[in-house]
Amino acid sequence: MAIGGMKHEKLPPGAQVYVRDTGAPIRTVEEELYSPEFIAKGMIQLREALQDLARRSENHAHPVDEYNTCPLGGTSSVNALTLQPTYELMPEKILSILVAGPPAAAVTIQLGDRFWSVNIPPSGIMSIGPVALILGRSDTRQLSSQTAGMFFLELMGFADARFAA
Repeated sequence: MAIGGMKHEKLPPGAQVYVRDTGAPIRTVEEELYSPEFIAKGMIQLREALQDLARRSENHAHPVDEYNTCPLGGTSSVNALTLQPTYELMPEKILSILVAGPPAAAVTIQLGDRFWSVNIPPSGIMSIGPVALILGRSDTRQLSSQTAGMFFLELMGFADARFAA
């Protein structure tokens, strides 16, 4: 047998050289890998991890884009705008709100049980977001002002049946 270019006469040709004392290969039996209890415990942990992943994921298949504005023709103006929900059976998660109106106008936005009193900036348009408001079918979506003007309110987000939990 030749090792590193040198020929050894003490070992027969094709002999195996073991590094350890015994001539048998060393094997450890890992019974926990084959135990039904071990496999069941691993599957339970996998199921819990997948449930956490499913809870964190968001379904964007049902977009929400609710808006209302006063009529743009003539000298029309309004004191209040009310929005209708997009989906009948699914709660909606509102991620951003867009408000437009006369500069410096004081308005109150009611979304569900939340009331926000804000002033329209000098640009006449205000974006509120990111937010995460869950609104049900019967929740109020309204913009109101003491002074009449040409106002615009838009809610954007997604609807998902899991928000009802």
